[in-house]
Amino acid sequence: MAIQKMLLGMAWVACLWTSLSAGEADRTRGDGVYGNRSLPEWREFVKSQPLQALGTPETIQGLMEIVADPFAPWTDRRQFALTLGRIGSPAAEAVPLFQKLLKNKDADPTATQLWSLKALGLLGTTAQTAADDVLPFLQDAHQPFLLRATAMETLARIAPDQGTTLTALIELLKSDERSPDSQQANELRRASAEALSLLGPQASPALPELIRALHSDWPILQRSAATALGAMGPRGELAISPLTDLVLFGESNDSREAAAEALGAIGKPALPALTHLLQDEENLVRRLAVRGLGKSVESTAAVKILAAALQDESPVIRVESAEIILLLQPGNALQKEAAIQVLLISLQSTEREVRMTAYRSLQKHADLLTSHHHELQAIASDPQINAQTRLAARRILELAN
Repeated sequence: MAIQKMLLGMAWVACLWTSLSAGEADRTRGDGVYGNRSLPEWREFVKSQPLQALGTPETIQGLMEIVADPFAPWTDRRQFALTLGRIGSPAAEAVPLFQKLLKNKDADPTATQLWSLKALGLLGTTAQTAADDVLPFLQDAHQPFLLRATAMETLARIAPDQGTTLTALIELLKSDERSPDSQQANELRRASAEALSLLGPQASPALPELIRALHSDWPILQRSAATALGAMGPRGELAISPLTDLVLFGESNDSREAAAEALGAIGKPALPALTHLLQDEENLVRRLAVRGLGKSVESTAAVKILAAALQDESPVIRVESAEIILLLQPGNALQKEAAIQVLLISLQSTEREVRMTAYRSLQKHADLLTSHHHELQAIASDPQINAQTRLAARRILELAN
């Protein structure tokens, strides 16, 4: 049934394209009627409707007419192409249109191809039949970088299960950073790593190349590679050691944080590494370990480890640990109570960052504070405490009542 629908869509696109090419040459830009609406009416209609209401055959065909019309304003064509992508599977008949636009050689083909690729990516696996049309864009070294990078993401979204997708992305990840144009090579590797992260565990054959990318001198590539490794879950176990090294010795805080979060995402195999990092003498390393545990899929085990961090010498680490324990919420009542006590104390901290983190977390979990009214009232009425903290306590009390 899906194949029949796609074939009908291709026939419809061919007829539409022929009529537009043959009979509309004298059209003034944007003055046409598409379906039963003018272009201004379509703008208002799409703006006023929830996305799910746009999935009717009449609406989809009208939007496709605008997208296919080379005389319509480019901004409208782009907007409605992306709208079709967001509609998802009900707009499957638009796939052949986007395939045709990828091959179109109009006045500015790159721009049209770019939003056609993005629209296909938004359609996801509904557009998997377009994979063979997308693949050449990322393989052609003469294509603009933005097109190649967008094609990588699109291919990962529409054909995540196809072996050609993984093979093509791994090949780009192997781009030589020592080449004469090393920055372009690094950009390609970064885009490839980001696309691989969309494949999740299916990207595990890329493990060796992603680990190699962790050793890059470019922190942005390190961060993208770490994220892709974390997306593999337990299949990323072989990357635990290099990710731990990046947390410990990396020069960029962003890449170090991405590595810690990747360890959390890998799950149970990485818990010993995060536990070890939580005992490091450097405050930042311990703080990153806390954030990594906050991303752990093993939430019960993560809360148990974080409970020890509530006693850390650093007030920042104590308050962030308490915040994450309450966010994960698989812990027992004693662990939650210990976290709330840390937050109440942190609310009175002289360090603004600590105070604000405690305030936000207590606000978010006001439903857990019914037995802590007396403590909050004491903070709110203590003249020795700064006015901002007293006000914060009063606002939390209002939410907890």
